[in-house]
Amino acid sequence: MTDWRVSFFRGEASLQARHLDLGPARVEQAVLRLIDVAGPVELDGGIEPFANHRTALERLEIIIDPSAHLLEGESVRWRNGTLLVTTPMVCGELVLDRLADRGLRLVPLRAWTATTGEGGAFALLLRWFGERLGGTQVMDPVELFAKRGLVQAGRRRTRLEGGRVGWTHEGEHPVYIFDRSETPGEPLPMGSFAADFEALIARITDGDLDGAAREARSKLMDGDLSKEAVAVAVDLLAERDDALDLLEDLLPRVDRLTRSLALARRSASVAAWMDAAEACQGQNFQALEHSALLGMLDAGLRPERVASTIERLLELGRCNDEILGRLANAAEANGHSRLAISILRRLVGRKSVDASIAEVVRLGELHLGEGNRPRARHYFALALTVS
Repeated sequence: MTDWRVSFFRGEASLQARHLDLGPARVEQAVLRLIDVAGPVELDGGIEPFANHRTALERLEIIIDPSAHLLEGESVRWRNGTLLVTTPMVCGELVLDRLADRGLRLVPLRAWTATTGEGGAFALLLRWFGERLGGTQVMDPVELFAKRGLVQAGRRRTRLEGGRVGWTHEGEHPVYIFDRSETPGEPLPMGSFAADFEALIARITDGDLDGAAREARSKLMDGDLSKEAVAVAVDLLAERDDALDLLEDLLPRVDRLTRSLALARRSASVAAWMDAAEACQGQNFQALEHSALLGMLDAGLRPERVASTIERLLELGRCNDEILGRLANAAEANGHSRLAISILRRLVGRKSVDASIAEVVRLGELHLGEGNRPRARHYFALALTVS
């Protein structure tokens, strides 16, 4: 935290700061009251003159908002107490739950992926939180702030006791409030979950996917799974060769999106990926639809369906250079040379000409195949100029 400044808060000289990342949370406001300062205070003199003064935590606001850590193609938003996450590989919904006396955790209640070979949607979602935000838990906001925010600012003589604390709302965002004078607002509603669901999520969080799958099988063989745990079990067992009989029993109990993606991950057939793409489109999960459409192409889509599938992929606007190259190859291989030309021109437009000589040459070859000799000469000459 580098933007500490001297100010007045509730009529007293204080040090204030904002925007310190604490895992999935962020400090929105921190106010340290200067205890042993007497006389006039120079507000423009910086905090260095107060380096050795004692302080007391007066107010702390910590908000759960992962948006500052997003990369291209990722999004998060709160809706009715649920965090909706979209990434190129996985989409999910997380809800809040109490952790010990002061802590909070984000619990993945639903998750979906069209990616195979990565352990399933719940594992991908938790992995994303670990890599991007350092996890899904905030154990004790005040203690965490003391260890990271105060130590970083060199404030080792700060009193932290005596505040009124609690998790509440700030618009749609969950906020933790510590305040010596004001009581936090209405407490956040917290979730409670079935024991079998908690057990599966705990194993996935620990990276024990085989153990989680065995536990899901065992609980199914011994009796039944809770509604929450069924979706996790389907996700865990979707790609396992020893789980076909169990999946047949479980799939009717989950929503169409979960069911279609599990079947597509399992069979990787054109029909399965097509059904998954339609289900994703119906839920407006464009990132998942994008992946499912690529699955259709990779599974051997009929030539007459290739063009419309590629056009939909382009419409979704999620194609990087590597995928544009794949689409150009697929279009050309299936007799759609004009579509391939359009894609290659888009690809060349993204890069400098000297970095896309291969694509420029292909454009010349495709135009030559179309009988457009002037355009072919143009691209061949361009390739020679920069080669």
